[in-house]
Amino acid sequence: METEELLERMRDLAAPPIPTAAPVPWGFLLLAVLALAALGLLLALRLRARDWRREARARFAALAAQSERPGDPSEALTEAARLLRRVALRSAGPEAAKLTGEAWLKRLDEIFGADFFTAGAGRVFGAELYAADPPPAGPILAGLAKLAQGRIAR
Repeated sequence: METEELLERMRDLAAPPIPTAAPVPWGFLLLAVLALAALGLLLALRLRARDWRREARARFAALAAQSERPGDPSEALTEAARLLRRVALRSAGPEAAKLTGEAWLKRLDEIFGADFFTAGAGRVFGAELYAADPPPAGPILAGLAKLAQGRIAR
């Protein structure tokens, strides 16, 4: 009878607990959040970097509209020349903004992807800009605004 007594005294065997998914380590979760934040920041910076192009296009269009009104045409051309220097500085670096003469006009053609400055009305932004009798600004600035709407490189 000892065997039967011993069997009755024995406890029921407990089944092992059901395995669950391992908990996510906080380090991995933090790393994922930081990666998403960095990605969002890079995207925002990239979109913001294009703002200067949009502003330059709008300013070229405003100068073209302004040149159609009566006033001093050389002032609008001078302002456009300043804006071209800023565009060159942003898109091609400080060395490009320091160029003069034909080298300057060639660089502008590279920036805008056209021959407007070396073979077209944009030649006025070379030495002709400082002539005593500047050409009419309206057609030049209209062509420049149209060119800028198409593209400003980089």
